[in-house]
Amino acid sequence: MLNAIAKLDVSAHESTHALLLYDYQHQRQEEWPEFAGYQVLDIANNGALLVVARSCVQRGASKKELLVVSRPERNIAFATSKYYVYDAKLDTTAQKLLVVAQGKKPFCLDLPSQHIIGEMPATIRTFRGDAHLPTNTFYAPSELKKNKLYLLNFDTGSITEATLPVNTGITRLRFSRDQQFLYCVTQSNVLWCFDSELNFRWQTDCKALGKKDGNISAAGIFLSEDGRLLCLPVSATERNNWGEEYVFDAATGELLRRLANYPHRGRVAAAFFGSEVLLHGGHTLSLESGHVSGQPAW
Repeated sequence: MLNAIAKLDVSAHESTHALLLYDYQHQRQEEWPEFAGYQVLDIANNGALLVVARSCVQRGASKKELLVVSRPERNIAFATSKYYVYDAKLDTTAQKLLVVAQGKKPFCLDLPSQHIIGEMPATIRTFRGDAHLPTNTFYAPSELKKNKLYLLNFDTGSITEATLPVNTGITRLRFSRDQQFLYCVTQSNVLWCFDSELNFRWQTDCKALGKKDGNISAAGIFLSEDGRLLCLPVSATERNNWGEEYVFDAATGELLRRLANYPHRGRVAAAFFGSEVLLHGGHTLSLESGHVSGQPAW
């Protein structure tokens, strides 16, 4: 797993002997052998906290040891083995943590007090949603109700609902770089754009690309650093069984180019600097030209 933070200056991946971090600002790698085997769930926007987890057994039951660890000190700010954790997401202040765990409603944990201050409906996953930074609110689509969003205010723990004018389930959300627009991918293979008040701006129906080519419903949403380009990785298409990256104009929804994948290249893992995205394996892919870097970025 590769995880890059919003400021694009730290990434992490796991290995058998250490948790490896790469600091892009200072061009250096950090090895954390004491956290070997841990999976990185989230990294704070300033890179000062990591949320990590690894499998464990408590009283004969499978659980996940969940840790919040400071960087660079590597002090454990929070630890629990009560739950089998799927996802976790820090807020903009790194004082609150949204946790999605088996058999429990997703809950918002206040880290300083270690108290639960709010619960979300059980039908959300953090990887499908995104945080609106100006309001410190997490937006998550319902996995059951086709046009429903649940909004968690990290500051208060309060939950509100919103409805989008879409006709099928929402599979991914992503706010624009300037936080003024919300992009959505739906099960009907349509890319939507709304403003921050959830008013409709535009839509691009990818079904027009072809039966197989138009299947974007499982795609994550990645943005260039300046917010001009929006990338949707597609698993397989009619002309390429290895999949493609569709690159759109983020302002209009126009499909600009299709970048073909090939064996051993790696799929998109995270956004990166400029108009590049980071691939699994450490190489970068230019959304402008399709060029893949010759050397890994870390």
